[in-house]
Amino acid sequence: MFFVTAGRGISQVLPAPNHNQSEWFSYRGVHEIKGKWGLQLDGSWRQMNDANWMQWVASPGVNYQVSPSVQITGAYAYFMTRPGGLHWNPASFPEHRMQEQITITRPLWKIPLRHRVRADHRFIGSGAGDGLERSWYRQQRVRYMLRSDLPLRRGAGGRTVLSLGIYDELFFHYGRREDEQFEKNRIYAGLTFRLSQTLAFEGGAFTQRTHRATGERESSIVVLFGVSSTAPLRRLFGRR
Repeated sequence: MFFVTAGRGISQVLPAPNHNQSEWFSYRGVHEIKGKWGLQLDGSWRQMNDANWMQWVASPGVNYQVSPSVQITGAYAYFMTRPGGLHWNPASFPEHRMQEQITITRPLWKIPLRHRVRADHRFIGSGAGDGLERSWYRQQRVRYMLRSDLPLRRGAGGRTVLSLGIYDELFFHYGRREDEQFEKNRIYAGLTFRLSQTLAFEGGAFTQRTHRATGERESSIVVLFGVSSTAPLRRLFGRR
């Protein structure tokens, strides 16, 4: 699912708000291609503090199912951020991101748990225009998420149709001494409605506390609305 990003060039010029509220609308597709291989398609539209739009994200990737409980993923993500929605500046700031992750699904007693470790290799652009050339800042980051989806209601055949999702995710920088190692923490709770075996809708919210390299501390509330699909790729193209 996804995040508000701001490069060092942004934070040096533009003061970030200490408190803000965002709404994220997202699509996540995990589509089997053949055997253990799958295609991942993520997209998100984000707005903040009554802005028309603050950020959009597009992220394609490839999954490989190592075992029933272990999946590895390689993905590329493109972010476009417009802090002008916060009345900072009309400039937009791009980011290219390469990602590798491993997801391990393993219950603890009867509690379903999913561990996700992700490495982000970020190339963050500054704003351009009015005679300013765009510069790029590189940042390395690792993230760890622990999530549980607790069944609340089951339908025919014992399939879960309503569940409570909770997670905690930690973000850390590495590779540069001037970067503060701990970056942010997200704590989430939400409900997932499974409309069919392959289609689901999720609504929830998370609180986020961010520690910036400038020494600022920022708190956020993000409301999420998402649609997810696990339909095999062949079915999306009308093949059986």
